[in-house]
Amino acid sequence: MLAAIQVLCGKGRVSMSLPLDARREVQDAFERILEESSFSVFVAPTGSGKSRVFAHRRSLLEEYGKVVHVLPLRSLVEDLAVDLACRLGSDVVGYQAGIREISYVVEGGGRCRVLSPLEARGSNVKVVDHDEYMLHPYTVTTYDSYSLSLLLSPLPEIMLSWYGHPDMSIAVAGLSLNMLDEVHLLAPDTVDGVEGVERAKAWGFVASVVKLVELLGGRVVYATATIQPELVRLVQDVVKVRPKVLLVASKWVHERYSRVVGDVDWHDVGELAGDVVEEYLDSLETRVDVREPYEVVLELCRLEESSKILSVLNTVGRAVQVYNAVKRVCREHGYQVLLVHGRMSRLHRAHIVSKIFEDNRRIVLVATQVVEAGLDLDFDVLVTDVAPLDSLVQRTGRILRHRVNGRKGLVIVSVSENAISSCETVYGVDCRKVASELRELVGECRGRVDWRFSCPEKCTAYRLLLKPVESVDRLRENVAKHYRNVFELLYTQYADLENRIKVFEERFRGSVVRDAVRVPLLVVWRGLRDVVEAPLWLTKKLAGSRAIADRLVVEVIDVDSGESLEMQLHCNPTAFVESLEERPLSTLKAVVKKVKSRLESRFSKPYPRVVGLKLGENVYDGELGLVQTTVI
Repeated sequence: MLAAIQVLCGKGRVSMSLPLDARREVQDAFERILEESSFSVFVAPTGSGKSRVFAHRRSLLEEYGKVVHVLPLRSLVEDLAVDLACRLGSDVVGYQAGIREISYVVEGGGRCRVLSPLEARGSNVKVVDHDEYMLHPYTVTTYDSYSLSLLLSPLPEIMLSWYGHPDMSIAVAGLSLNMLDEVHLLAPDTVDGVEGVERAKAWGFVASVVKLVELLGGRVVYATATIQPELVRLVQDVVKVRPKVLLVASKWVHERYSRVVGDVDWHDVGELAGDVVEEYLDSLETRVDVREPYEVVLELCRLEESSKILSVLNTVGRAVQVYNAVKRVCREHGYQVLLVHGRMSRLHRAHIVSKIFEDNRRIVLVATQVVEAGLDLDFDVLVTDVAPLDSLVQRTGRILRHRVNGRKGLVIVSVSENAISSCETVYGVDCRKVASELRELVGECRGRVDWRFSCPEKCTAYRLLLKPVESVDRLRENVAKHYRNVFELLYTQYADLENRIKVFEERFRGSVVRDAVRVPLLVVWRGLRDVVEAPLWLTKKLAGSRAIADRLVVEVIDVDSGESLEMQLHCNPTAFVESLEERPLSTLKAVVKKVKSRLESRFSKPYPRVVGLKLGENVYDGELGLVQTTVI
């Protein structure tokens, strides 16, 4: 897709720009593949602007009329929605996700910044429209919201209506260019490796969207930096729709794709940005280290040679351990030390991210996979747990992201026993083998390894990433099964929404794109109420240890009068979580029905919203987030 405008790292704000004629070449290629096929795949390096394609070339939005942009995480929705509203106008952009409000301010130079409720409000504050029906010219949504809208109905109707209306959402998808972004980030926050289940669900849903939109005459574009060609071919084989592939990469990657998927529209990264590639390679060193990440970070802080250090860990527990181990020493050496992960509340996380963008400060950011995509971060050094190659490519995409200009970059991959163990626990792959192959690559190339441009062939991490996918036949079988289940649900007529939800939960356990739902937990951070979305396994542990109060909080607004109130319903947390695991939508719908029956005499049109289970006092740590230190 457009990656075009900034395709490969340059000396501008977001990546090194291509020459003007090269930008036009890729932009024209993008428009051409959209015209030639209902299904397109765009593969370009990290930091190349794929997610902001229409923000940089508004003519594409005007030509296709409507875009639905689907992302794996709510935090990415917030960031992209503000950036797009800033560039395209707040009247053009809306969002569909479980975020109460997205607000922002325009600062110097026309740059927009997301605001949290902690910040003062004023007349200059702008708001991105909440759009449950995806009716704006450009709608940003999550895979969860998008999938529910297509298969059942937008969430408010699921909760309030006896008859859902997925037909409107399906019509919107058929009239739109549907941009599916970074499916790989749907990976679970789990203590058991279920990557295979997640992968089949995610790609089965992608395949079903491709086919549905193709039948309706719309367009689907899948954008990524790290997709293997076997997965493109897998979707093609399942849906019987041949994609047009736009590839910005080196010659050997082009040959690899061509062997698997056939003809591709290829743009040679060496010809487009040879000087940029050389500058990047000359400025970046990669090391494989047997030490724990905290030991490496401590050494870097004491040396004081790098101003911006990023450390990415595979689990929240490991991230907290590193943060606690380094914060005192690094602060003594003048570094601001921050922690961010997926079990922080939205307000907490937004506050941390805002600090990252403060200029002229030394910083150490300790994080989990939440920084792998979407956030426009630029660091000098990465210290990371070993992980699957696609995750490592995404993590290294935060290093020397905006410019080089004499800077030196460093990537250090920890292959300690604990790093390998956490990798295998979370991702369910042979991480010891990954560590061995990476050590061999770094040794052969004397540390001069490319993580972004796929060249030179001998010394790029893409050489490992793009190895033929093993067990692709088994994955194809599971993807095809999931695809068939989605279409059976779409094609079957049901008397009412209740029956449709029942079938949905029997087949997909509440989510068509991920293996398990997440549970909203109500917390208080800096005096403000907020929600953490916790994985089921952690919620069960908290309920079992009585860290969750026997209260379910529900907000109710009367649609006619605007009057609102909060209700706290008594519930057994363990039983409620078990019910959510088996029948998430039915469970929430039963809560809404109960609340409405209690308020019939007071509100003419009550609209209940389940906020979450109430955590006990002192369970949520204002600095560390929702952490169980005994579980990593």
